[in-house]
Amino acid sequence: MQENKDESLKVVIENRMNKGDVFVKLIMLAVIVVLIITNWTSCEARKDDSKKYAQNTEAMKKEINVEQNKNGELQSSVAAYKGRVKDLDEYSEELAKEVDALKKRKPIVVTRFKTIYEVDTFYVSNTIVDTVGLNKDEYRLSWDYSNSDSTRALEGNSLFTANLNDGTLSVKPGLTTITRDELMLDFTVGVVKNKKTKFDEIFVTPKNPNITIRELEGAILGRSKLGINISFNAGYGVYYGNKQFGLGPFVGISISKPIIKF
Repeated sequence: MQENKDESLKVVIENRMNKGDVFVKLIMLAVIVVLIITNWTSCEARKDDSKKYAQNTEAMKKEINVEQNKNGELQSSVAAYKGRVKDLDEYSEELAKEVDALKKRKPIVVTRFKTIYEVDTFYVSNTIVDTVGLNKDEYRLSWDYSNSDSTRALEGNSLFTANLNDGTLSVKPGLTTITRDELMLDFTVGVVKNKKTKFDEIFVTPKNPNITIRELEGAILGRSKLGINISFNAGYGVYYGNKQFGLGPFVGISISKPIIKF
């Protein structure tokens, strides 16, 4: 009997030791997994920092690249600055002021550009209209202009005086009144990755060929990253143990890395 008790006690101790060994192995495995993921994340962070440095170094140049898109329109683009809102003034004080003016709202992308509108010399027809309401010897020339695509429209009147005195015609210019001055500006603005340089760029495409982009700057702010998530979990659900499923409470720590972001 004593031998049977001793053997039973020995079995219990061995089982507990085996269970303890399994627990220790699981802890060691978990530590190894955490170290691997931490090192992986650290390497990715260094790569991201390197890419960000190269991106912002190029952005600081503010060099505008102009090329023709598939629609035949001239598209201007510039490398975008990538960083936090509080560091934006290092890249552009003007953009930083614009973001500050948003009353604590944080934009994801902010862009600022200046344009110039240039046209060749154009001619308008003048028409002498009635002199009702005008002074003696005062005349009015009415004129208007609209370009082929109706993006520019001008209308106005020019006054002058003309009188004939002893056979001599005397003409004196008066004021010109512009009654209509319309200029339609149409732009497409966005963010795109340059396939050659691999930099994120801000692009602006004017729809009017007379518009030229003279200055262009933009920033990408607050972009979230796909990183490692370490979280504490507790709840009640399905578990598997002793070769069977069951219901019960659980507590644990989960480590995950998102693959797809929605």
